[in-house]
Amino acid sequence: MKNAKQSRCVIGIKGQMPAPDYPVDIWFDSLKSLANVLSKENLQLLKVIAEQQPQ
Repeated sequence: MKNAKQSRCVIGIKGQMPAPDYPVDIWFDSLKSLANVLSKENLQLLKVIAEQQPQ
């Protein structure tokens, strides 16, 4: 079951201007660096963390 409360994270790429209504939470130097973070292995790790909710 998913949590009723969900949050958002706004990601910005340096050189872009964010919308004033959505302050950027995380900045990346490039789209490539963002893609590296979202690699298949890292997405699998994030899934395990979400499912097991370690303390």
